[in-house]
Amino acid sequence: MPAPLELTDISDASIQSTNGGEGRAWQITFYLGATNAGHIFDTENSFSDGAAPASAEELILFIQSIDADIDIPAGYKVDVTSGGETYTITFRTAITGSADHTLYVDLFGDLYTDSGLTTPHSDMVQMFSSGVGATDASSQLSENFSDTINASDRVNDLKDYMTDTVNVSDRVCDTTGYLQDKVTASDELTYHFGDWDEKTYPSADWEEQIRR
Repeated sequence: MPAPLELTDISDASIQSTNGGEGRAWQITFYLGATNAGHIFDTENSFSDGAAPASAEELILFIQSIDADIDIPAGYKVDVTSGGETYTITFRTAITGSADHTLYVDLFGDLYTDSGLTTPHSDMVQMFSSGVGATDASSQLSENFSDTINASDRVNDLKDYMTDTVNVSDRVCDTTGYLQDKVTASDELTYHFGDWDEKTYPSADWEEQIRR
């Protein structure tokens, strides 16, 4: 299980690339445990400092619509500075709509939907929790099943290949038998020609035998 990102305070925060277009758009509030450590609006991108907890607490993001629906694209990054160090939080999937979102941050800046960090903030979680639509979810599921079908086809291809390999093996065995027959035939020829060598035919008779 990943470890949470725990901080003692937040001295600054900024969005690497804002995406809002109306008013202050949406707000990201930074909590350290139960302490409101500050917030930032997407379009303004200016950190308003808050309080600090008595000791290090896990970082939690609370995202809410202010002047426009939330429109955070996948790859959206927020830098948080604490104790002279900057931590980058990455949204692996998009967040859209007017619903509020609470997300938990791990040591690597990845987001989760639960405080135990057991459920990553993934495409499927987002689709069904924010009600983006059954069509998009169905499309994603179709892609997953399509991949499964393709994998099945590849397995069948492998079975065919293995069958061909077995057939080739049989042919090799057949060829081995053929070569053994050849060796046997060669031994017989040697034996017969050996008989010819042992016999003392006149040269003319030998040539006549060869012509036959």
